[in-house]
Amino acid sequence: MTTRNTTETIQELLSLLDDERDLLVAGNYAALSDLAGRQQVLVDSLASDLRPGDIASCLLDRIRKRGEENRRIIEATLAGLREGRVIIAEGTGLRVYDRLGKSRFLGKFK
Repeated sequence: MTTRNTTETIQELLSLLDDERDLLVAGNYAALSDLAGRQQVLVDSLASDLRPGDIASCLLDRIRKRGEENRRIIEATLAGLREGRVIIAEGTGLRVYDRLGKSRFLGKFK
């Protein structure tokens, strides 16, 4: 049976995953380390509380999906950073995009 404590833990974890996504999208990477520790504590707590067939265990799918979305954002960010390094090293110039997808050429480096 799901306890109120387990349900609250799941809701808090889902909220932290939303916060993590917002920080990633905003580029506020410094604040991510604080969330990671809090997330780990909540995951550890859930691991000890949930039982197979427990209704709360069904919510784990939502948690996995949000975690996967955040992972994709992190991977895209890292790919962009790697590409930026190459562009800067080659001195070919930099094209940036705003949040609406409109591009702008910033010029060449060197």
